Amino acid sequence: MDRTPIPALDAERLEELRAWAAAMRPMPKRRAVIPYRRRFAPRELARLAYGLVPESMDDKWVGVLREGCVDFFRSWTGHHIYRLPLRAANGGIETEAIIANRGPRQYRDRDAEHDIETVERLLNWMLTGDPG
Repeated sequence: MDRTPIPALDAERLEELRAWAAAMRPMPKRRAVIPYRRRFAPRELARLAYGLVPESMDDKWVGVLREGCVDFFRSWTGHHIYRLPLRAANGGIETEAIIANRGPRQYRDRDAEHDIETVERLLNWMLTGDPG
């Protein structure tokens, strides 16, 4: 079991997440639905709720847990690139798909495998605090 301390989700952090989310642009209608299954334990949900916000100019992603989904945005442009719909399942939460932006003016990548790798990396960053 992971015993790494979970950061405190205080009022200041909530306001920071709200500000980032409010500044982001909606995902365009042009999207791809990519099959992807991942389950999150309750402890992992607490880490997802802490979110992912840029700490430096090199950090290019914002990750926000919202009701029913996790959204990922590009921090510099505000473009909504990925959404993971969530649903309750056996004492935890799971997703069965990645919804990927396919708007050519916002996101040019069309490789589903690359999208899966990117989402995995972003989720692991949210869960561990390590961008590795």
